[in-house]
Amino acid sequence: MRYAGLITNDLTAAPGVSVSFFTQGCPHRCPGCHNPATWNFDGGKEFTPQVLEEIIQALTANEITRSFCVMGGEPLCDENLFLTNLVISYVRE
Repeated sequence: MRYAGLITNDLTAAPGVSVSFFTQGCPHRCPGCHNPATWNFDGGKEFTPQVLEEIIQALTANEITRSFCVMGGEPLCDENLFLTNLVISYVRE
């Protein structure tokens, strides 16, 4: 599985500080998309257990509780749904 990126201290995605996870791949290719680099399902980086651990640790790093944002690509398309659900289920624990 592939992902486009990870921002562990994002100040723009939500109120406060968040961890933002970007999925890789989008079938919609909307005109005016602000992130067309995420369209290709073969692009981005390999998702590894270390990336999942980095996400989990980032959520409370330095005793700051962060929100979690799943962004795109398209997190809810069939090709990304498994990875989106995987990350969300581990973050909930």
